[in-house]
Amino acid sequence: MSQVQLLEKEFNRLSKKIAVPERLKPNFGPSDYDEKPYVFQDYKNYLHYSAKEKGQISFDKITTDFDEILYWIFDSITFSMAFHYELKNRIEEQDCRRIAFERQTYLMSLLNKIWEEKTIKKHNEILKEHPYDDLARLRASYCRKLRAKGLSEPEIDQKAYAKYPEP
Repeated sequence: MSQVQLLEKEFNRLSKKIAVPERLKPNFGPSDYDEKPYVFQDYKNYLHYSAKEKGQISFDKITTDFDEILYWIFDSITFSMAFHYELKNRIEEQDCRRIAFERQTYLMSLLNKIWEEKTIKKHNEILKEHPYDDLARLRASYCRKLRAKGLSEPEIDQKAYAKYPEP
């Protein structure tokens, strides 16, 4: 059995644990299509997790580590699943990442405890650079209202950030 076949078998086993939708499942084997990510092994036995958009490679992650490529695949899938979940469970006056990050961490915890830890670490890195901003949606909505009244952008920013300050 090839590495790609083993990966596909393990992917299928794990994907059942979190009910991965068909639309998010990658193809296993080389692909010339843009429809979804795919996994393949090159002539040097490197494993690739790749995707194309408009015929151009949008990403190509390469490894020899079986676990690492599974992590990459499920990181991408659980990210999509988590934001889909957030959209259905949105709290308007809360940064959407609060629900999505919690959900992604939960999904990864069902798959692999090390992946759960890596996911938490990744989220913490993102939040160091871009902290939660629970007022962002309210601020954006208020900006639209002020823009509709014909205010200039500097005036809009000044009023919006005075009413809904950043964290």
